[in-house]
Amino acid sequence: MKKRNKKYRPKRTHAPSFIYSLTLGELTEGDRARSDIHPYVHLDVLRRGEGDEEDAWHVQSALRHAWVLSQGFEEKTTMRLTFLLAFASLNCMAQLKKREEPELPDALFEPVDMALEYLKRMKDSCNRSELLKSMWALEASGHIFDIPTGSGFLVDPVNDDDFDKVQGRGGFAVINKKTRRGWIERNGAMNRWEWHCHDEDVVVPITKPFVLLLYTPIKP
Repeated sequence: MKKRNKKYRPKRTHAPSFIYSLTLGELTEGDRARSDIHPYVHLDVLRRGEGDEEDAWHVQSALRHAWVLSQGFEEKTTMRLTFLLAFASLNCMAQLKKREEPELPDALFEPVDMALEYLKRMKDSCNRSELLKSMWALEASGHIFDIPTGSGFLVDPVNDDDFDKVQGRGGFAVINKKTRRGWIERNGAMNRWEWHCHDEDVVVPITKPFVLLLYTPIKP
């Protein structure tokens, strides 16, 4: 008989999710409120200019759950683009806090706020059993995503150097409180930078900083 070399590690098992609903009952408003508040506590600390990189990781952990939970929703594509922007923003926050920067740019918070609102809406529409299934799926999924180096940028319309690097390159960003796919172009006649949408015949003047994720990273 062949000798077993690999150490046996039994997989973690769970009772069927409906058993928890039957024994514990459905989630109350209080249960949902306590669940919702956790990432906001850490995000508010960062927004006040306090905290450290661990606070950014706590928020990102909540959004990993959002990523898995979105699998069953019709808006999955739009939500996941927003989650990726939020992951990139939180990575940037963590790096800035590690360098002990006193304040974080407001533009970093917009994708994260939108992503957490998506998470809340999804959780509000799920029962205890569905949320448990998504948490177990998160455990099994391991590492979900990477933000490649050279793909994420915080760009500011007052700094042409920021835009010169990414002009004409396809990507996605939160523009006018909506996650949009498109590219940046300079309008010389109007002396301004503009966002051109892929999916809509829409051109949006860029008036404030925002987070941009490119489809194809810029190599150093």
